[in-house]
Amino acid sequence: MGAFVTTSVKLPAAYFTIATAGHVDHGKTSLIKALTGINPDRLKEEQERQMTTDLGFAHLLVDAPDAPGKNTLGLGFIDVPGHGKFIKNMLAGVGGIELALLVVAADEGPMPQTVQHVKILSLLGVRSAVVALTKLDLVDAARCSAVEAKVRALLARYHISVAGLEFVSSVKGENGPGIAELKKALALAVASFNPASVTAASNAAGYLPIDRVFAKSGYGTVVTGTLVEGAFRVGDQVMIEPGHIAARIRGLETFGQTQEVARAGQRLAINLSAKEHKLNLSRGLCVLAGTKNVTSDLFVRIVDYGAENDSEPDGAKKARLSPKPIKLYHGTMEAAGALRWIEQVGDVAVGHIHLSDAIVVSPGDRYVLRYGDDGIAGGEVLLCQKPRWLTRKYLIQLAPLLVQPGGDLAKALLNVLQLHPGKALHADQLGWVVRDALLAQTLAKLGADKQVENISGFVMATGIKESLKEKTLATLKAQLKSEEAIAAGVNLETIRRLVAPHLDRRVMQELIKELAQAGLLVRKDDKIFGPQGGAQPSATLDAYTTSVMKVLNGVLCLEITEIGKLTGSDPKKVRLAVERLAKLDLADVINYDFASSKRSVDEAHRKLLKIWQAKKDISPADFRDELATTRKYALALLAYFDDHQVTRRTANGRALLKQPK
Repeated sequence: MGAFVTTSVKLPAAYFTIATAGHVDHGKTSLIKALTGINPDRLKEEQERQMTTDLGFAHLLVDAPDAPGKNTLGLGFIDVPGHGKFIKNMLAGVGGIELALLVVAADEGPMPQTVQHVKILSLLGVRSAVVALTKLDLVDAARCSAVEAKVRALLARYHISVAGLEFVSSVKGENGPGIAELKKALALAVASFNPASVTAASNAAGYLPIDRVFAKSGYGTVVTGTLVEGAFRVGDQVMIEPGHIAARIRGLETFGQTQEVARAGQRLAINLSAKEHKLNLSRGLCVLAGTKNVTSDLFVRIVDYGAENDSEPDGAKKARLSPKPIKLYHGTMEAAGALRWIEQVGDVAVGHIHLSDAIVVSPGDRYVLRYGDDGIAGGEVLLCQKPRWLTRKYLIQLAPLLVQPGGDLAKALLNVLQLHPGKALHADQLGWVVRDALLAQTLAKLGADKQVENISGFVMATGIKESLKEKTLATLKAQLKSEEAIAAGVNLETIRRLVAPHLDRRVMQELIKELAQAGLLVRKDDKIFGPQGGAQPSATLDAYTTSVMKVLNGVLCLEITEIGKLTGSDPKKVRLAVERLAKLDLADVINYDFASSKRSVDEAHRKLLKIWQAKKDISPADFRDELATTRKYALALLAYFDDHQVTRRTANGRALLKQPK
């Protein structure tokens, strides 16, 4: 890869990437060269020492079994090191792979790294392998039968089926015994892949873990990897994570041929450009067309396969694997960290892993971890975050919903919503519980069952929503104990803090809106009132306040001293009565020395709107004429509207800032 020049080779009907596995010096590299004609040992020291130390790549076109001569399948091979010293590079090459080519020398049979590689394949979810028993020219028939039996037993022990098994010799290259038969076995194996899993991978957002980075003259930065999910197109804007590095795809190449579009399953070289002239990229980072979790905390299912010489595949042994430092392998990333705790939940073990560096991961992803000198464990990622509110106790309660085959994702998601202190999570914040490819259908199922609702983009359990509405009404009632409180109302933010302090304000406003539409409360701006909107029946007013209200109902605006004369009382007593009426939203003090009923104030506000719509300016004279009153009262009301930010002074008059309700 890396030429970025168009060739005339016909594109394959589908692409598949296959990882090799096997003990050092069992002939993996020679076999790939015999199959493809390409030497995957690209490093000078590898060719000199004739030992693979890093990842190598090769490709092969084979006839599709269902349409020989018409359609071809593209097989990409990742040649991985077999020596134990290079296990890190081996792990970088097998992440996201569904099919393996297990290479075992017929003269030696399964060796320590053979067992180790099979364990890793099993932990990564590989359930099918094609077996190549090499060095056929060095053994007799009896030896062949004995080695075949051992290999089949080893794979069966780790739940990997044999998709094909061929005895081969690479001495004569592509014309060697068994090479043609092995090509057919590989074609049959990839053609039998589960169409549903292939479709799911294709429908997801583009995701490629980087296994190699280099610079090419005239092109700049090129990264290679296996496109695990989704598709990439030339011109796509992508993100490199961890690191949040924005880049653009300048070119795509697979099998030495440029392409406009690349799809899941392909070995791919991507020519990237970015505003930063020097892209600081390395193996372990990921190219993303969408969003994924970037996290350093994982809740996982753990299977412990123990040391290299331990052949027991009996799942998780808590007594052996305890909290300790580990190295975790996911995609092409190696990250140091610690297994903080581990618990047995039924027949499986679950635990919390904290990493020193963040990784890109989704629920359901497979991982491998190493501990001690040669301990191997791994399994499946259950949750991609460890929020502070999600305690160990709750995590263990969630585990049975997540570790069973297929998992009850709907119920697990519902439980997370019920446990979350904010009582609702935005749909974009749920990818750490259910992987993106399954999230939409999981939410649809819960919605159809009326178990969750979408509220302003947030997902909330229906039961919690009804409970919060009841609590809101009860809290409002408790706050409206006195007549003054009934008239003044309660601030919306105060209600939210008392009902659910972590609830998003947008969700709270939607709940208030529903309660208001049902006539159970009244909202005015940011104030919440009881069903009567803060007003009290006139029977609750004392006789004197009622007499003041009667005066105000007969005028537009009047001096407080004049009201005192009409009611035969001191102006101070009048002011106290007007202030009480103001709390009940029935009247108000106007510009310190005047008073008006609420009805008169609302009418004056409507006159302001009429003038503003006609002239886009409000003069005192126009306002006076519209009200059919004196200049004194018009100016008092204008000052009131200025103070309440209904109007604002301009060079010639006033501008209207708020329309009447």
